[in-house]
Amino acid sequence: EKEMKNLIGIIITDTHFDKDNIEDVEYVLKQAIDDASDKEVPLYHAGDMVTDRTGQSLQILLAINRTLDYSKKKGVKMIAIPGNHDKQDLNAKESYLDIFNNHPALQVIDQELLIKGNDIDICFLPF
Repeated sequence: EKEMKNLIGIIITDTHFDKDNIEDVEYVLKQAIDDASDKEVPLYHAGDMVTDRTGQSLQILLAINRTLDYSKKKGVKMIAIPGNHDKQDLNAKESYLDIFNNHPALQVIDQELLIKGNDIDICFLPF
């Protein structure tokens, strides 16, 4: 097995929660959370956690909350950068993710985030 040097996090993007895929997206996110927990690194969600810009159903909001509760239980910090689908107004700073910004497992980034590694730097830019 190849040794990983200085892992800085797990990155996932474009999960696109919608009414037809809630169980599938929860399953994928739990796998990513488990992987981040095993490696003791944060999970970066790089945009488009949801699909519908016009509004989110109660079922989707509850699924996101369950996912964050699971992340907290596993000791994983999720750092989320809003994508275009996470916003009603593409020019606004606010996103649907802000609803969960007080959850202890989530940090919503609304400005450039630079993560420095030994061999690579990664810059996340919210939409």
